Amino acid sequence: MNVALLQAYLSSTDFGTTEDQVEALIRKHEAFENVLAVQEEKVRDSTEQCHGC
Repeated sequence: MNVALLQAYLSSTDFGTTEDQVEALIRKHEAFENVLAVQEEKVRDSTEQCHGC
């Protein structure tokens, strides 16, 4: 996911009206959480490297 897609995702007010739509949104949310976790790890690694300089 790129930043523009993430911004659109976060500002969306579409919560789904059917079970299938809600499940799809839950999967998108889980994917977003995974992307965020990877980015947090990258920031943490970069911060640790900077402190080691």
